[in-house]
Formats: sequence, C-alpha cells, structure tokens
Amino acid sequence: MTVCQEKSSFSLQVILFFCIAVLFFYAYADTFKWLWHYWIKEQNWQFLVFVAFLYMVWDQKDLILQLKRKPSLISGSALLVLGSALLLSGEVSGTQALRELSLIVSIFALVLLLFGLNYVKKLFWPLIYLVLMTSLPSDLLELLREPLKLISATVSADVLQSTGYAVYREGTFLYLPHQTLEVADTCSGLNQLISSIALAIPIAYTMLDSFWKRVFIIILAVAFSLIMNWVRVVLI
Repeated sequence: MTVCQEKSSFSLQVILFFCIAVLFFYAYADTFKWLWHYWIKEQNWQFLVFVAFLYMVWDQKDLILQLKRKPSLISGSALLVLGSALLLSGEVSGTQALRELSLIVSIFALVLLLFGLNYVKKLFWPLIYLVLMTSLPSDLLELLREPLKLISATVSADVLQSTGYAVYREGTFLYLPHQTLEVADTCSGLNQLISSIALAIPIAYTMLDSFWKRVFIIILAVAFSLIMNWVRVVLI
C-alpha cells in the first residue's frame, strides 16, 4: 500500500468515526440531557464516574494502544441492533431505564464493531463501570433495601440480646422495655454499598492485572461495606 493510499484510508477512518460519533450523540441526546439533570439538578455524585472512567483508560493507555484492531462486524452490528431496539422501546414507552441500558449496550457494541473483541476484553471494567453513571444501579439495588434493612435489624437484635438487653424484633422494628426503634432506610447500607463498588472498581482495575483478583477486591469491598454498616447500626 502506498503512502497516498494509507493517508486516504486513514482519512476515511477519521470521517467514519466522526460520523458515527455525531449519530451516536444525536440518538442519545435526550438521554444525555436527562443524565445531566440527574447528576446536577438532583445532586447525585455519578458524574464523577465518567471522570474515573477516563482515568482508568488513561492509566492503561500503553497496553490499550498495543492491541491490534480487529473490528467484529457481525457481532458488533448485532449488539448495536439490540441497543437500538432498547432505545426505541425506551422512547416509545417513555422508560428511562431502557434508554440508559441501551446507552451502555451501544457503547459496548461500538467498541466491538470498530475495534474488536480484544479491546472489549481489555476495556471491560471501565466500560461496565459506566453503568454507575446512570440511575440503573440505584433502581436495581433499591430492591435490596428492605432485605438489607431486615438483616441490619436482625444483627442489631442478636447483638443487643447477647449483651444482656431485653429486645424483641418484629420485622425492622426493635422493641425494648421502654423504647421502640426502627431500622430506617438510611440504615440499610445501600448508599454505602454503591459507593464502595464505585471506589473498588477503579482501584482494582488500575492496581491489579487479573480478572479474578479484581472480582475478589470488589466482593471484599462489598462485604466490608455491609459489615461496617451493621456495626454502625448496632452502635447507634
């Protein structure tokens, strides 16, 4: 291939990437507007997730640049069709969760389509980390709030009984001789759980090079968060 041909090929790739980026941001314009409102107006910390994402990619840039680009046209296109279907479903039904899920699926699809499976494997943790910038984790983990409150109440009752207090537990209520206590939503440990995951993933990705070691660190962070919450509830 001549120098002119290489320059022409590079120019076409740049134009292609630019067109795809424009179409991507146009398709998800409403989703990005909602996320901006979710981050800023509702004073959520998730906007920091994108900053951490950029740091993780920058930290591993030397290894990423060494990868050979092998676009996966079939699998990437299929995943992109799935993302588009989720986006269309979200637009028709007015379901923000589907639009956010579509955004994450489409990002994975574009990396697979334009760069290949090696890039998806290498960037798996930073890409999956982007889920935390949406409202999806809060919505999904909200289902765990009541079970976590029940666990906190059970642990508190057992600890109090073991130290000689007369306490009777009914659900998330603790009945003492002259006082009734309730394990509130803030004592479920859900917020601490999400924060621990948000901190554990960047630390595990930048400091460790094994998939299972990273998984272990994240599980350890989750366990530590839950244990510390139970200790806090007991002490309070």
